[in-house]
Amino acid sequence: MDSASIEYQNIWWKWYSKVQAGAALMLSVFIPILNLYLLLTTPITLPGNIPAQYLPTLAWSFLSIIIAALIGYFIFWRKPKKPFYLWVLPPALLVVGVLVLIKSFLLKGSFNLGLPLGYSQILAFEVCALSALIMLLLMREYGKHRPYAGKVATVIGVFLGGIVTNLLLSAPDSHQGITDAAFKTIEAIYWGLGASWAVFFVLQFLAALLGCIAVYLSTAKRPKSEQGDNACRERAKQAAWTARLTLAVPASLFITVTLMLLGALDRVGSRLLPKENFYTPQIVGIFLPDQSKISFSGPDFIHELIIAAASPAFGVIVLGILLTVLIAAWSLVPVAWAEVSPPESDNQVSQRFGEWLTKGFRLMELWGNFFVVTMAILFPIAYVFCILNPQIKANFTLTEEILGIFATVLVASATSLLAFRGRLDRLLRGFRSVLDIILDVDNYLRLHPLDNNPRARICARYVSVLRYLCNWEDPQDHRGYDAILIVAHSQGTVITADLLRFLQRGSKPETDPALQKLISGNLPIYFFTMGCPLRQLYGLSFPHLYNWARHYDKSPWTREPHNPQHIDECQKPNPRKLLGVTRWVNTFRSGDYIGRYLWRSDVCDYQWCTPQERRRVKDTTLDTTWTSDRDLPVHVSEDDTHTRREFCLGAGAHTHYWDGTSDAVAAEIDRLIYEACTAKGNINHSVQHER
Repeated sequence: MDSASIEYQNIWWKWYSKVQAGAALMLSVFIPILNLYLLLTTPITLPGNIPAQYLPTLAWSFLSIIIAALIGYFIFWRKPKKPFYLWVLPPALLVVGVLVLIKSFLLKGSFNLGLPLGYSQILAFEVCALSALIMLLLMREYGKHRPYAGKVATVIGVFLGGIVTNLLLSAPDSHQGITDAAFKTIEAIYWGLGASWAVFFVLQFLAALLGCIAVYLSTAKRPKSEQGDNACRERAKQAAWTARLTLAVPASLFITVTLMLLGALDRVGSRLLPKENFYTPQIVGIFLPDQSKISFSGPDFIHELIIAAASPAFGVIVLGILLTVLIAAWSLVPVAWAEVSPPESDNQVSQRFGEWLTKGFRLMELWGNFFVVTMAILFPIAYVFCILNPQIKANFTLTEEILGIFATVLVASATSLLAFRGRLDRLLRGFRSVLDIILDVDNYLRLHPLDNNPRARICARYVSVLRYLCNWEDPQDHRGYDAILIVAHSQGTVITADLLRFLQRGSKPETDPALQKLISGNLPIYFFTMGCPLRQLYGLSFPHLYNWARHYDKSPWTREPHNPQHIDECQKPNPRKLLGVTRWVNTFRSGDYIGRYLWRSDVCDYQWCTPQERRRVKDTTLDTTWTSDRDLPVHVSEDDTHTRREFCLGAGAHTHYWDGTSDAVAAEIDRLIYEACTAKGNINHSVQHER
């Protein structure tokens, strides 16, 4: 969004970017933190389940452990150079204290030191301290990825700490008294969550509305690109589509998973709560308007709270997710099955895979817009309507049944996954690559922590390898490498292209002498990519960040006999924009849902033609022993300067580029090695024109 705002430079994109960022902040910071506090508040009720005769021993034992841990941290961990007697002091005091407490308890059966608090209250405060420590550790890690998370968690934690402290000090020293204090704190968190979700949905709707206006008015205030205004509008449209999905999809999954976890905790942990009807809701009457004056037992109150949080409107989300899964399955099942069982790679089968996946992408894009409408408009309206009409919840039991099913599945899945892990792995193998690439993209594009993000660490190691290759010398003749051949698949292609492009723009001999050979062109790079997502995934989903990797050519490409269609010199991505790259060869499978063609037009007669239709090189003057007389692919797209080359392997999906179904990959690698070893890239181009 920031990149789009910079390109279009109008007020609508600026406000769109700000509102989008606000909604993302609510979804990624406020709502998760409040849910964590909600989860960490529930253990406050646990001390009430401990028999009274054990409470003093446990209370003082836990207090001793906390004090020993604090002493150990401050005198040793922060300043490790301490004398041995100080280092051993905390555990010694801990052992002595526990022994004294146990002895006193065994002799007297119980003891009371005249404290103003009961032992249930003391244990509750100790549980609060433990919860605060857990939250501190979680936010220390989460804050590295979300800069504002620590501050937000601190402010909310101080507010909730004051509430729970006041409630515990005034609560009776009993199971019901402690649970009453915990429930009131849960109500306060519940209100905060309700307000946070309301703000999120308002911002999501405003972002969607502003996005439509911004796309409609999108005109870049800069010289026209080589694709013209249509490409400008296309980038704006795709950027807005990605932005909408990055709010709608995580929100729906977050709601579903959270309710599943709460349902599972309700089913498993509710037996630890008081069974008597003792609690009357204080501040959540708006969510339980027909029952706000009724006293609940512990399990009933938690159950009603979860059902009220879901409301009958939760069915809208479930239905949307179910339809999304069905549409994705219809679009991807054939190619996903190809991951498990590679198909025969002839032209007809390859054509089926390619056309099926292309239409599947169009269907998923269309459904994505409907899903955004569902999450931004239909679900909030349905939720508010259900709150204003409580009789709907009373007569609608489907939500409770759905949550019950989810909770049962979640509770049973812990053992089921262990028992049937092997079978599930095989069954889900085709879809696992989809999830893996989503996680790879999220991990790769992550900005925080700024000084230690994954992308920076990967590139640092990569540059180190390139420096080594540039400066390596044979110990006998002191010769270095003649060329570098980089063979990359999937995410590795993006990492390599991004890095080489960055080095091309920023490297100078005086800034990085170790890369002198690459900068001067004395060490050419041959780049071979398979299943490259630069155009199909990155260029489409992040059109302003990866505009250099995507073209918008939709002119018809035909292949007449002896007249191959050449790639235009202006077609993106340009290999010459990558440091040291002499030739970039890309191959793909027609059903690869991650990455397919880079340079071909979207309208190409031989787009999915396989390399099985081959003919041998007829030039008898050319030494072909380097290919072991292999046949080379015929349906090849190439530019006039022989820097770009592209062909389809045939039917298949995102894997199986390295097995017996892809002989052309081995032949092409052999060919590149041969080309790199002959006068550093000088090859008889008559071979190219013969094909």
